[in-house]
Amino acid sequence: MRPIYLSGILSILILLFIFLKNSFDPRTTLVFCDVGQGDGAYIRLENRIDIVIDAGPDQKILDCLGKYMPFYDRTIELAFNTHPQKDHYGGYLGIGERYKIEVFLLSPIDSHAKSFLQLKELLAQKNVQVKPFYAGDIISLKNASIRSVWPTNQFVTKNVNLTKNNHGFYETHRDPNDFSQVVLMTIGSTKILFTGDISPSSEQIILKNQLPAVTILKVPHHGSKNGLIESFLKIINPKIAVISVGKNNSFGHPSPEIIKLLGKYHVPIRRTDQERDIVFKF
Repeated sequence: MRPIYLSGILSILILLFIFLKNSFDPRTTLVFCDVGQGDGAYIRLENRIDIVIDAGPDQKILDCLGKYMPFYDRTIELAFNTHPQKDHYGGYLGIGERYKIEVFLLSPIDSHAKSFLQLKELLAQKNVQVKPFYAGDIISLKNASIRSVWPTNQFVTKNVNLTKNNHGFYETHRDPNDFSQVVLMTIGSTKILFTGDISPSSEQIILKNQLPAVTILKVPHHGSKNGLIESFLKIINPKIAVISVGKNNSFGHPSPEIIKLLGKYHVPIRRTDQERDIVFKF
């Protein structure tokens, strides 16, 4: 019995050590999660606030949260879904069941996909506060901020059926990528630009507004040749480019054209299909 007793005590001490180590680590952790062919990012801001930006196509995002989010914390303060395509929202079905989401910021565009309907119903059942996030909207956090760069309210108004459906989302005949959220997160002097699957036509409009140089760029649309354009890259001038992409995917992402473009401007590339989870500490 004594070895079992000592083993139990040792296990408790190890867990206590991990708990105290995590609790007093003031750094911010940013993880571009390996979710396969999709987008999913997790941020723990100053070891206090949990943020998810997209959740990949399936439950794989839960592995990432389980690894980097403290086991004793079951609340996600902010969740973003850049646009209603399953490779960006599918994992929220699992997150919504396992964690409490306080505020969910979605693209205003609807989808008739059964899984998206399930997500909306789940958010309603869990009494999650669901809000749109338009260009110019800012969320201020301790020593950090999150600003919406796209879409603008005007662009949405001009390109949707203005009669909202029963779930408060707009119908549109345009590609949902045109409405994909672009979110700029500033943590101290570090700037991270999350671009979802933004389209080149929308990038051209965004360029009319002043954008800062960024530290980290989440490359649009998994490195598709129909994503990042050169004029946009020149303006934001990232120090690092991250491509969230599935290994040996059927789309051929990332495209040789995008790899060449980033190389032209000497931007180091990091890829989830090569590194799996990509972790930054600030």
